[in-house]
Amino acid sequence: MPYSEYDPMADVYAEHWAHVLAERIGPVLERLVLRHLPPGAEILDLCCGTGDLAAKLTSGGYAVTGIDGSAEMLRIARTRAPEADFILEDARAFSMPGQFDAVFSLFDSLNHILEGSELRSTFDNVYQALRPGGWFLFDLNTEEAFLERWDDDFGYSDELRAVIVHVAYDPQERLGRFEAAIFRVEDPDDECFRRSDVTLLQRPYEPAEVTDWLRQVGFAEVRVLEAQGDLGLDGHVGRVFFLGRRPAP
Repeated sequence: MPYSEYDPMADVYAEHWAHVLAERIGPVLERLVLRHLPPGAEILDLCCGTGDLAAKLTSGGYAVTGIDGSAEMLRIARTRAPEADFILEDARAFSMPGQFDAVFSLFDSLNHILEGSELRSTFDNVYQALRPGGWFLFDLNTEEAFLERWDDDFGYSDELRAVIVHVAYDPQERLGRFEAAIFRVEDPDDECFRRSDVTLLQRPYEPAEVTDWLRQVGFAEVRVLEAQGDLGLDGHVGRVFFLGRRPAP
């Protein structure tokens, strides 16, 4: 089923997070994957959100397809990356055999998959979507990340919108909870606000179990890299990047 929980906050995500994350991740992609790809390589941006990464990749000459479960995210993505193709689909269920030279799934998108068996199925979908020799790069929050960062309240506001966010982690349930109350002015001439409430859940995953699942579905050359210690992404304690490759014949 499409992941529609993100629909009410797609514009907030686009305004305050997406472009910042895409800028910071660029050097990591170049260092780990892009320098290995031929010009014009075909890339799948899985859980592509509002298309900011797709825009950077298409500007570099790559052929990009984006998949996301949020129709509102994709509406924005089509304006930000008009040269990319976008598909409304669930990461746990898509099937595009042998089409891509690389697959990216970034910004802890896959932490939204709450069952390990479903995450493993997603890895299998990615494996099948890659050409032989293709690369898979993604990141996940470990429990260390949730314990370090998921206990906070913050907000944003402008003339037409105010957002209040609360994040918390329950170590007993092993669930991170992101709750946002969004207030929008629908008519600039009207002083009334419309409220939308969003609740998003994430589950932490640990490197050993993730590496095991990747190898079970066939990935080779699996590498585990800490965002802060290995890749220089300050402020991302507990975020781990995984790089695997579908073996060439």
